[in-house]
Amino acid sequence: MDDETRFWRELKKRNALAADTEAVPDLFAYAVKKLRKNDDIAAHDFISALHHRGGIRAFTMAVEFCNSADAVERDCGATVLGQLGYPKGKPFADRSLPHLERLLGDDDITVTRSALIALAHLEGYASVLRHRHLAEHEDADIRHAVAFALSGATLPEAIDLLIRQTRDPDDRVRDWAAFALGTQCNVDTQPLRDALLACLEDDCGPVRGEALVGLAKRGDQRVIPRLITEMTSKTPVDHVLVAAGEIAAPELLPALEQLGE
Repeated sequence: MDDETRFWRELKKRNALAADTEAVPDLFAYAVKKLRKNDDIAAHDFISALHHRGGIRAFTMAVEFCNSADAVERDCGATVLGQLGYPKGKPFADRSLPHLERLLGDDDITVTRSALIALAHLEGYASVLRHRHLAEHEDADIRHAVAFALSGATLPEAIDLLIRQTRDPDDRVRDWAAFALGTQCNVDTQPLRDALLACLEDDCGPVRGEALVGLAKRGDQRVIPRLITEMTSKTPVDHVLVAAGEIAAPELLPALEQLGE
């Protein structure tokens, strides 16, 4: 039996996955070990155990890792802070924000991305907006993480930034920005609607699908003729059906019947 298997068995034997704080240093050590090997799935198991455990010891170690000279340890620390205490609550959220915001200026883009994802889980929209220049970062993963981090935000500055991201050159960034505007927030302004309408001309099917849902959710009648068209295109069917259900326009019935056939 290897050390890792023995470790998990000991944790389960002591019912330690959600209670014992003595295992915190070992959980961090194993998580970092897996991250160094680019084994993100296995690393997630250890980090998830830390999330569920919560507690001041895990928080303190995560902060220490965020201050480490080692990029992998900073990456681990940021990821732990993002959901520490989940699913019972996030008691260290406010204390975590300044540490995560500082990492938005990290030299390592993996650390920066992890900090953005962590801020998304903590709704640290203000921290992200103070680093809005990251939405123009040369790395698409960073720009995508910015869109993810602003999902659910209703601040006008966040909406404006997401609208700009619907014109990003990367499909994933545009897709998430359209999703954040269309589904993840309830803001309803003319610039937001117009941005979603422009997304209906996007070459990427999922982007068009998110725009359909967002416009239909807001009862925008301009979406109806496009919905009929998209029922025979490469736009994901689930987006089309959700949008049709949201707007519930009788004009859609013939096209829906044909789609069903």
